Amino acid sequence: MAGDHTRLEFHNIETGIITERRYLSSVPSNFIGHLQSLTFNGMAYIDLCKNGDIDYCELNARFGFRNIIADPVTFKTKSSYVALATLQAYTSMHLFFQFKTTSLDGLILYNSGDGNDFIVVELVKGYLHYVFDLGNGANLIKGSSNKPLNDNQWHNVMISRDTSNLHTVKIDTKITTQITAGARNLDLKSK
Repeated sequence: MAGDHTRLEFHNIETGIITERRYLSSVPSNFIGHLQSLTFNGMAYIDLCKNGDIDYCELNARFGFRNIIADPVTFKTKSSYVALATLQAYTSMHLFFQFKTTSLDGLILYNSGDGNDFIVVELVKGYLHYVFDLGNGANLIKGSSNKPLNDNQWHNVMISRDTSNLHTVKIDTKITTQITAGARNLDLKSK
């Protein structure tokens, strides 16, 4: 970097909204969702604000988990669907969605791939099933829940796979994990 000044100085860090708009040609919309563990230069700012261990913290959001549903899509008939771009899940993936339904059975997500590779998330008799094939045959992980999920209440679902083939399914607060052996890559493709 040329010049005498090589220090970048910050006065405020803002999350969720921009109050100083004079330097921006277009202003992004405000954030809706959850933010966890904002760390900058080794300082965990959200924790510092929560614990009162920082000189200045202005807050009108809430600490703690809260269900946030923004712009939900409603499927009114059995022929309703949404087609999206191919999932990028070759070596790992992290998928999060929220849903509510009164239907016992239904396909939530499907993406086929090269050869036999695929991923499916579905409800079967009210319970969430995560089915996938990385090339060694289909695997099924049944999500853990105390009762069927077709109770017309919002449910949070997180499905992930890391590079060591540890698959995790989290439904609300219940977690199920499974490690698969063999192939490690999910070769998905679009239609």
